[in-house]
Amino acid sequence: MASLKVIHARNPSFLGTQYTKIKSARKICTRTLALSTGDKRQALRDMLAFISENNILHLKDFADHCMSEDAPAGWFEILTERNTLFIKEYIKSNWQKQRIDDSDNYYSEK
Repeated sequence: MASLKVIHARNPSFLGTQYTKIKSARKICTRTLALSTGDKRQALRDMLAFISENNILHLKDFADHCMSEDAPAGWFEILTERNTLFIKEYIKSNWQKQRIDDSDNYYSEK
């Protein structure tokens, strides 16, 4: 039912219409709608691991990766639907941590 509300928010004329009729009447992305909450959580964990492992320091770089053919299915949708602020702050903290680590190395070398 929650997925129907998402569709209706985009096109109120579908209110009260069966999901199967909506699917055939209009092209929509069903890939994200099919992900369970657990799948989304796991994908978010995988995304955060990717950010850390690949030293992503800018949201643009991560968004570009999520749009590419190399990214797992659903990453771009998960990034843009509700998690952008969280991921942006995660990347920002990754950048800040690297700056602190770099400055510690700088002072320890002197």
